[in-house]
Amino acid sequence: MKVLAARSRFASGIGLALLVVAGLSSCGGPVASTASIPGAGQAEAFAFRDPRAGAPADLLSRPEQELLDEGLAALRAGAVPKAIKLFRKGDTRAPGGAFRLGLAYAALVEGKTEEAEALLAPLVAGPRALPAAVEAMADLDASLERWRDATLRYRSAARLLPGDARIAARLGTAVEAYTDGLREDAQASLAAGNLDEARRHGLALVDVAPSSPEGYAVLARTAEAGGKPDDAWTWAARARALGAHDADWRKFQASLAMKTRRYGEAVDLYAELAASDPTFEGNAEEARFEFRIGNLPGGARKAALSPRLTRAQLAALLWWAVPEVRETNTPAVPDVATDVVDHAERQAVVRVIGLGFLTVNRETHQVRVDAQVSRGEFAGVLKRLAQLVGQGARPVRCLSGDSGTGALAACGILPESKSRTVSGKEALRAIDRTARMAREGGS
Repeated sequence: MKVLAARSRFASGIGLALLVVAGLSSCGGPVASTASIPGAGQAEAFAFRDPRAGAPADLLSRPEQELLDEGLAALRAGAVPKAIKLFRKGDTRAPGGAFRLGLAYAALVEGKTEEAEALLAPLVAGPRALPAAVEAMADLDASLERWRDATLRYRSAARLLPGDARIAARLGTAVEAYTDGLREDAQASLAAGNLDEARRHGLALVDVAPSSPEGYAVLARTAEAGGKPDDAWTWAARARALGAHDADWRKFQASLAMKTRRYGEAVDLYAELAASDPTFEGNAEEARFEFRIGNLPGGARKAALSPRLTRAQLAALLWWAVPEVRETNTPAVPDVATDVVDHAERQAVVRVIGLGFLTVNRETHQVRVDAQVSRGEFAGVLKRLAQLVGQGARPVRCLSGDSGTGALAACGILPESKSRTVSGKEALRAIDRTARMAREGGS
C-alpha cells in the first residue's frame, strides 16, 4: 500500500539521527547557506540544518556564532553532553533562538522526542520563526506519522527556504502519505455508510492536494451515495479534468451522466469504454437513444416519453423520426378527420393519415387522436413503414404482411409484453429499427 511505502521512507526515524549528526557542517561566516547540510540527505529522518539557515544576518553576534559552531562540532563528533553544555551556555546569551534549536537537535539524537518538540514549539511560531526549526518540527511530525502536520510544516519550510530540494522531496512524500491515509479512511467511511465522515475526508483531500483528482473523486462518490447525483456530477467532472480517467471511474461517471440526463457526456464516456470493452456498446447505444429523445422537438419528445402512446403522438414520432414520412407525397384529398383540425400535431396526423398509417372512421369522421395505440395496431404501422421506406422492395420476413408481434420480437424490433399498449420509447426504438432494416434490406 502507498501509505506503508511512504511510511517506510521515514521508518528509521529517530534511529537515523545519530548517523546524520556526522553530516552537520560548521559555518564560520556570519550567515549560513540556505542549502541542506552535506550528508543530511533526503532519505534521512532529520536534516539537522544549520540553525542560521534562512535566518536574519544579525541573529547572532560573532562570539555567539563561534560558540554555536563549537556546539555543532561537538554534536557532529558524537559528544552529545558537551554539545548540550555549549548550547545551554549560548542560550543564556541569546535565548529562544539558534542555541535552543541546537538543544532540540541533541534531544532528537538521544531519542527524546517530547523534549525536542517542547524545545521546537516556540521556535516555529510567529513571524520570527527559524526556518531550520520549522523543518525540524516537520521532520519530527513525519517521523511520528503525523502526516497532516508534517505537510503543513513542510509547506511553511518551503516558503522560508525556497528552492530547497530536500524540503520539496519531503513535502511530496508527506502529501502522498497524508492523501493515501485520507483516501483509505474515506473508502472505509463510504463502505460503512458514514457519508458525513467520508465527505470530511474528501474535503481534507481537496485542501491538501487541490490539483489531485483524489478528493474530488471521494466527494463525487459520497454525493452519489447520498442521493445527490447533480452534486456528484460536478465533483466527478472536476476529478476527470484533473486526470481521473481509468475504466472504473469512467463507468461511474457515465452512470452519473445518465442519472442527471447528461446524455451527450454519457455517449462519449460509454463510447470510450466500449472501445476496449464491447460489453459497453449497449450502454453507449442507450445513451445515444436518450440523447436523441432530448433533442426532439417538444411534441415528439413528449410522445417519446409517454408511458402509453396515443395515435397523435405516434404521428408525431413518425413525422420527426423518419424523413420518408415527411417527404413522401400523399393523396391530394386524404380522409378528413374533424378531431385533427385544431390539434397541435395536425400536420403530422394529416400526413400519416394520407400515407395509410392511421384510418379515419367513415361514420364519425374522427381518427381518435387521443386513443392509445395497441400493440397489434402498432405492428401494422411498422409493416406499413417498412413498405414506405423500402420503396416497394420485399420486406424482411418479420415485417411481412402475415407476421405477428412475435416475429417483431424475434427481429429485435418490438419486445413482447403483457401490456396491450405501447410506450413512447418502445415505439421510437421500433420505428428507428424498422426504418433502418427497410433501408438496408436485412436484419
